[in-house]
This record gives sequence, structure tokens and C-alpha cells, in this order.
Amino acid sequence: MNWQDYYQSRICTAEEAVKVIKSGDYVVVGHACGEPRTLTKAMSQRY
Repeated sequence: MNWQDYYQSRICTAEEAVKVIKSGDYVVVGHACGEPRTLTKAMSQRY
């Protein structure tokens, strides 16, 4: 597998990403202009 195929296999939506967060996990995200708004929105809707 080359790096492009590996990269494509790792891409997911924010909703798919937050499904792997378990209760008690620590999640650290960037802040200010580096805040991943799509990800934090998906987390707030799920939890």
C-alpha cells in the first residue's frame, strides 16, 4: 500500500471520528484560529 492509499483509508467524517471517543477519554483540540469547528460541533452534538 502506498501512502496515498493509506491516507485515503484513514479519512472519515467528524461524526465517524467522534464515535471512537469513549467515556472517560481526554480529547485535546487546537484553540483560537486552529479550532476544528466541525469536530467540536460533532462532539457537542454527540455528548
